[in-house]
Amino acid sequence: MKILVITNFFKPIWEGGGPPRVAYSLASGLAQRGHEVVVYTTDFMNAPNDLPTNQPISMDGMIVYYFENLRKYFPQPDILPPLPYAFPFFLRNNIHHFDIIHIHEHRTMMAAYAMLLARQKGIPYIIQPHGSAPPLFQKQRVKRVFDRIVGSNGLRNANLLLALNKAEKQQLISMGLDASRIEIIPNGINPNDMLIKYGPGTFRHELGLKDEPLILYLARFHRIKGPDLLVKAFSQVIREIPRAQLVMVGPDDGYLNRVKQMVVDFGLEKYVHFPGPIYDDMNKYSAFSDADVYVLPSRYETFPVSVLEAWKMGTPTIVTDRCGLQDEINGCGSVVSFDETALSSAIIDILMNPKKAALLGERGREKVINKYAWPIIIDQLEKNIMIYAMALLQKSTDRF
Repeated sequence: MKILVITNFFKPIWEGGGPPRVAYSLASGLAQRGHEVVVYTTDFMNAPNDLPTNQPISMDGMIVYYFENLRKYFPQPDILPPLPYAFPFFLRNNIHHFDIIHIHEHRTMMAAYAMLLARQKGIPYIIQPHGSAPPLFQKQRVKRVFDRIVGSNGLRNANLLLALNKAEKQQLISMGLDASRIEIIPNGINPNDMLIKYGPGTFRHELGLKDEPLILYLARFHRIKGPDLLVKAFSQVIREIPRAQLVMVGPDDGYLNRVKQMVVDFGLEKYVHFPGPIYDDMNKYSAFSDADVYVLPSRYETFPVSVLEAWKMGTPTIVTDRCGLQDEINGCGSVVSFDETALSSAIIDILMNPKKAALLGERGREKVINKYAWPIIIDQLEKNIMIYAMALLQKSTDRF
């Protein structure tokens, strides 16, 4: 099958968070299964890069096009969405070559044009919103305008919608979308990474730490991720465990200065570290490996890949009850209400009980291997794609 993947960000541009990693893992996995996979993406990233643009590149069994962005020519590019000017011409000239289009995150300029053109040309398309379908928390007005113009129709006319879990499926149904066209395809983890051994203490050494109890936050600095709640909770943890250290890793998404000021206000400067974002997998897994507990205190979360990454390294996790993975956490960590006292109590419990922490982490590792390894996830996706292709073929045959 000839599959076109459309995503704003793709390997090696990991600044887009979980969606580009998922897009890459699914696309490369399908290519390994013998499908012809072409990826249309952009070259946008905050740091300069030398990616060839507007031309095909062979990568891991796929053909990838990084379309150049107009936004980099503006003095304040962050106020604009990615604007890959050559993309519409490439898509219009080549869309007829593909059997199906897989769109990651539908509220983008690329997705909008792809949805419209696919409908005109009769090419089936799949949408994987990655938890972004409801207009929540950020840029709500912009999202509603987009939905009014093209987004809502694009979702309704999708041949298949991929939800990350039951909670996201219910969200899509509540938006008036047909439940029969929604399938659950969770995020996954590369099982080969589990064979890599990370030297214990590497991450701690870089921070000047030794055997202090280490709490890890690894996510972008945005209000939706709840880093402010974690700082408040940590101010209580430090009273019970004076040697505890909090390491907050991630790119700034407009909230970092606020969090740093909170650290100063609580007098926690000696206990909280901000090493910046980590995009290299080896360094990231080293951080998870050295952490005693991983905390993701989100106000809203659909399916955080970081939880799977922590489990992969045998690290117990704590999330709030606003996380879409909360049903999976039991037995592998703790789920708490969005409350600083509840969060601090859960952190203290894990740090004070190392045997319990080790057991929770090992259970998480087993769950990742048995349920969330990418080959298992790709089996599910391939099954849905093939079932849909067979249905289209039958529909076409019925016309004659």
